[in-house]
Amino acid sequence: MSVQDWSRIIGTVGAGTMSGLMLSIPLWSFPVMWGVPSLSEKERVHIWSKTYAIGKATALKLIPVSTLSFLISAYYSSSSTPLTTLSPIHAFVSHNRRSILLLAAGFMALNIPYTGLRMNPHIHKLQRIEREMMQSPDGKSEHDTDALITHWLGLHNVRFALTFTAFALALTELVFA
Repeated sequence: MSVQDWSRIIGTVGAGTMSGLMLSIPLWSFPVMWGVPSLSEKERVHIWSKTYAIGKATALKLIPVSTLSFLISAYYSSSSTPLTTLSPIHAFVSHNRRSILLLAAGFMALNIPYTGLRMNPHIHKLQRIEREMMQSPDGKSEHDTDALITHWLGLHNVRFALTFTAFALALTELVFA
């Protein structure tokens, strides 16, 4: 297998793994958290914090690796397959491989400034509230933590959309090129 083949596979698997992890948060983690009536506000914020920490640790590895893999694959890609021998979708993808891979890299990379500029202020606020709640004797907060977590989840869903778009583009290129 060539460098391009390996980079296509690594990028696609990384984007797919990251998409799956991101999707699990709104589909499974948080509905369970809100579905347990005995969880206190402090416990819900702590679950958010642990979920965020796991996602962050994974994203810090997979997003740069997938982005770099897509860029490497785009660098080595070509559209040398004769267009007349392919179905229309195969011809389109084969002819636009480099653009598709660059778009996939771009969507993965957009996670970084989006998180840094749009999400980090909100994340830092939730982390500060968690620290305050841990030090408070009653574990209560003056903030509506459920609303803050719900807002974070909306922001998180944008990151999921970016990552899933990169995965869908990469998978399309992998299957049809």
